[in-house]
Amino acid sequence: AAAASSREGKSAEQERAQFEVQLQSLQERAAMEAGDSSAHVSLDLARRTIRLRRQPRFVPRGDSLVDPEAEEPALAALAATLRVCNRLLRQRGQEELRAYIEGLTAAEDAASIELAKRRCAVIKAVVCRAMREAEGAGAEGASPPASRMAERRFEDLFACRGYGGRGGVGKGDTKIRLRVML
Repeated sequence: AAAASSREGKSAEQERAQFEVQLQSLQERAAMEAGDSSAHVSLDLARRTIRLRRQPRFVPRGDSLVDPEAEEPALAALAATLRVCNRLLRQRGQEELRAYIEGLTAAEDAASIELAKRRCAVIKAVVCRAMREAEGAGAEGASPPASRMAERRFEDLFACRGYGGRGGVGKGDTKIRLRVML
């Protein structure tokens, strides 16, 4: 029984190591194919993170972006990176990446945490729109049911969460973080 347990442990370790190698390969291919996205987005699949190199700026005490056009390149780069990763995963017969968009705030009150979640929802909406447009689902002439299905598919890739009491976040600010679900 001990020998069987030892073999199972080694097998699980080998599977985990193989999975990590596949993630590294995926990350390298995605970086090559996503091109200039790396100027805005850092992908670290081993740590299950996608980092925006510059945080989006929101209107104080609101859930609107200060300058949506200024945020567009970074959020479009995020969409491009996710699109490439998911296309590569689908080609391998694997499930698409899903991500938590997390809003971190220094305050711990319910209103601040809710604001952080609403800000995450804004990021989600912009990224989903960019993904949909890049795949042509939002293109003129697309049938409404097909367009709605594509939109729903992109929305299902993300879940929004808000957290309070986090250090390193300025008063009234929300730090946006993405965590990959694998």
